[in-house]
Amino acid sequence: MPTRRLGLKLDVFLGGSNHAPTIARKTEIGRVAWQAAPMTRLDIIDLLVEFPTQQGVTRPVDGVSLKVERGEILGLAGDSGAGKSLIVAAISGRLEPPGRIGRGQILLDGQRIDRLSAHQMRVAGHRIGVLFQDPVLTLDPLRPIGRQLIERVQQASPCPAPDATARALTWLMELGLTAPEAWWDCYPHQFSGTMRQLMAAALTLCAAPSLVIADEPTMAMEAAAHTQIIELLRRLSRDQGLSVILVTPDALEVAAIADRVVVLHGGRIVGADQGAGHAAPEPAISSPHGRTPAPHLAKHRHGG
Repeated sequence: MPTRRLGLKLDVFLGGSNHAPTIARKTEIGRVAWQAAPMTRLDIIDLLVEFPTQQGVTRPVDGVSLKVERGEILGLAGDSGAGKSLIVAAISGRLEPPGRIGRGQILLDGQRIDRLSAHQMRVAGHRIGVLFQDPVLTLDPLRPIGRQLIERVQQASPCPAPDATARALTWLMELGLTAPEAWWDCYPHQFSGTMRQLMAAALTLCAAPSLVIADEPTMAMEAAAHTQIIELLRRLSRDQGLSVILVTPDALEVAAIADRVVVLHGGRIVGADQGAGHAAPEPAISSPHGRTPAPHLAKHRHGG
């Protein structure tokens, strides 16, 4: 069975599935997959998201600038309606009409992605993975999870089906799923809520993105699964240079995980360390090394 660490030689033995061919071979995965995508640096410059209405134009995100370095975990915190999900939608190309980007730029490795066509965004999208709070937004209810995983691996990095199968199985093991071949032919509706979220995480990570946006993905999870996903993201950030944005209403909780925290309120940044080249209105927020969360974060705990 696959080992529990990335970048190692591993033996994969599968059987008893119509869709997962029997394999007895060694393959180098994990590290190769992550090197397939360049390490990401994300720059958001003066972003304004607006919605035209009969009463005028509303601007739920107004003038947001932030930066995510390679290998950094950034916490994006704020109460309901602060603009967190709209920023995620703008980054990932999922902003639905009549919503639109009225001003600003979004750059991935120095290349603008806020004006890409739908086809170009699908290509760039392999470098941006989103873990949604609702796994239904990620999983296809009409296809077995094994087929979805193989296709996602091959879309991101073309390879033979046995290699794609091995990579997919390793990600399931990384997320704490023992004997993952037992789930290979199952459909999403056959899983519990926590299992669906873990499968959605595997589907996102197996595409080897260089930026992962976790939009409150573990809110309804069991504690053990929550820890498994967070620890995996931290390890990939530390060891492989993965950049991560953790979206949450709880600034104090995310400060224990993230390298920096940006706090939103009313579509604007009200507390942050903006990074190199930006003015910081509040003291830098760093954890778990050295500095502790700035006092203003306390009022944002649990969206308060």
